[in-house]
Amino acid sequence: MLAELRLFATAPANVTQLFPNTFTNQQVLAASLTALCVSVFGLWRLKLTGFAWTTATLAATSYVSLLLPFNWLDREPEIMALWCLPLAALEFVALGFERAGRVRWTMPFHLIAIGALVIALDVVAGKGPTLKMLGVTREHWDYFDPQRQMAFSFVLNGIVFLGIMLLAERSRSLDLRRGS
Repeated sequence: MLAELRLFATAPANVTQLFPNTFTNQQVLAASLTALCVSVFGLWRLKLTGFAWTTATLAATSYVSLLLPFNWLDREPEIMALWCLPLAALEFVALGFERAGRVRWTMPFHLIAIGALVIALDVVAGKGPTLKMLGVTREHWDYFDPQRQMAFSFVLNGIVFLGIMLLAERSRSLDLRRGS
């Protein structure tokens, strides 16, 4: 409907469009946010688990479509991954639902949060790598050639994941304990 009515149809010249010649990034954002509002309303009024899944998915889609006008598609993969890292905050939504007694609604939010965390950190390690972004380069330490930087970046990710697992194992949340 947005494309037919030519609403938000002007695409900035220097921003890569997700769907060139079809929809602008602003139209994608408007459609995602509208669908998210409808899904949240459906979850609130109907209290069906299916709306929890659509709400979680549309929250992630809306966040990524919010990044599109900032030329997210033209960034390096490690920068794109870092910009997606805030999706891990959906874990707090899952924990809030769990505290409210809606445990059947938590799974999609847990999955998106852990997926965002693992995928983003692994992309940063594989493309970045993490140690290079933290300033550990061959100029400072001869030992860290590109292969070792990448290998130690993945090891650092493993340590972070192990720490998160140990914290989740002690959580009051049954889902987090299972997931750990």
